[in-house]
Amino acid sequence: MPEGTPPLEDQSLRLPSALIDWQIPNDIHSRYATNLVVQAGPNEFIISFFEVRAPILLGSPEEVQASLEKIKSIILGVTYTMGKLWPATT
Repeated sequence: MPEGTPPLEDQSLRLPSALIDWQIPNDIHSRYATNLVVQAGPNEFIISFFEVRAPILLGSPEEVQASLEKIKSIILGVTYTMGKLWPATT
């Protein structure tokens, strides 16, 4: 086992090391993610990124406070979801 590689429980599985070739297109649309959810399934991981869509509150401090007290939930819009991040093994 190469130096610095943590031991695996299943020694029959050998993961090769590889360099990462970061390829980021110039026209990518960057989005902010305020929340992250990771779901583990039997054969995959699903990662979802969410962005808070905060309400716009206008008015006097009293009106803003009244509006805040009426809010029952905050909307989180999904910005990106990806799955099958780990190959299934048999």
